[in-house]
Amino acid sequence: MKVLIAEDNPDDRRLLRQYCEKHGCEVIEAAHGQEGLEMVKIHKPDLIISDALMPMMDGFQFLRAVKTNEKLKSIPFVFYSAVYTGQKEAELAISLGAEAFIIKPKEPEEFWDEVKLAIDESKREKIITAEIIESDKEFLEKYAHIVAMQLEEKVKALEESEKRYRDLIETARDVIFTVSLGGLFTSLNPAFEFITGWSRDEWLGKEFASIIHPDDLPVVMNSFQRVINGEKVHIFEARILTKSGEYKNGEILANPLIKDGAIVGAFGIARDITERKNAEKEIKKRVKELEEFYDLAVGRELRMIELKKEIEALKKELSNYKKDKPFPE
Repeated sequence: MKVLIAEDNPDDRRLLRQYCEKHGCEVIEAAHGQEGLEMVKIHKPDLIISDALMPMMDGFQFLRAVKTNEKLKSIPFVFYSAVYTGQKEAELAISLGAEAFIIKPKEPEEFWDEVKLAIDESKREKIITAEIIESDKEFLEKYAHIVAMQLEEKVKALEESEKRYRDLIETARDVIFTVSLGGLFTSLNPAFEFITGWSRDEWLGKEFASIIHPDDLPVVMNSFQRVINGEKVHIFEARILTKSGEYKNGEILANPLIKDGAIVGAFGIARDITERKNAEKEIKKRVKELEEFYDLAVGRELRMIELKKEIEALKKELSNYKKDKPFPE
């Protein structure tokens, strides 16, 4: 059996190919409905499996184009898609002539069982069947409703995602910041105030280089240049000036900040590692002391061995004196 898969997600398309090839099918792939329609006309598949939401031409438009074409309308058409608006998508799909609307995700065998059922049903004479919508007005009204519902759901999901993202940034214990290509702070989260003592307003629009210890500046500026040149996940250390005039040790992870496909600055996370650096300093100091003590102890032990050898030698020499014959009377 020849199967055409129309799916814009490469990973989902690969899984569907595996599902079908496992059952001996020859698979043709399309990244959207427009490409799918062109391939259907060329290859005349025995089955079409399509996603609903795709660029260029989505699944509903693809289905309608197939089912209103006299040469193609007999090809069984199965949707395999996530549901965003409850039953509305499935109802529209069936009214346009689809054999089934299978909801993602499915286990491979469960998916194939539903596909087989849809194919079997398409071969039987249907006593009650949904007629294909012939009226452009009716189709457009239903389709517009589906699209509007999908957009509403997507906007709602984006708003929720944005709120979670904002909450995450606002409550993070690490400093989260963005910097323009010119090296100016463009955003700072509340952790900046907690760690440095500076208010965010005091540094927004100011050069980030001014808050870095002068000795660390060459490394930091080199790292910044590499990031805005496109290098991802760059990690470096730097001492950061606090309002009290002291410096805190920071570990910084930076990435390019991208907007509309272009790098517009850097996005970074800075963690206060002052306690860790102080602990490392104390440990190194203690290690040095122990090493010196060890060297001293070893030196003393070697000296004791040498002294013992000298004593043994003197005892032996004394013993030799005792063995000598006495002077004659």
